[in-house]
Amino acid sequence: MKSLRGPIIFVSLLPFIITPVIGALSIRWLFVSDGILSAGLNHMLGYEFSMFAQSWTIEILMMFYRVWHVAPFAFIIFYAGLQSVNQDTLDAAIVDGASRWERTRSVIIPHLMPLIILSLWSILWMLIECLKKS
Repeated sequence: MKSLRGPIIFVSLLPFIITPVIGALSIRWLFVSDGILSAGLNHMLGYEFSMFAQSWTIEILMMFYRVWHVAPFAFIIFYAGLQSVNQDTLDAAIVDGASRWERTRSVIIPHLMPLIILSLWSILWMLIECLKKS
């Protein structure tokens, strides 16, 4: 897994790296009538459904794009937070017989809670801004 760390970070940061124009075009190409996701959606629904025909579907796509574009920020925050978890505390939990779930629930999540709140607020802020503009 360590050998995949670099490529995983790169792919996770891709929405942050590419320009908003290229990102918007990518989303558009996915959802045009002959796009990959539209074809799959049409196949599942059994009839032709256009994502660009109704205003509510366009708003959903705009929210999806905003979350997709902001997600790397949350990834960077959580990655840095996980790197800063005190290894001695985790080792003490292992010595005390804590399972992986108990270590996550009792050590890691409390350590990351301020970052979780910050990320949720930033995503909520972006969604509110997106709704204000529409």
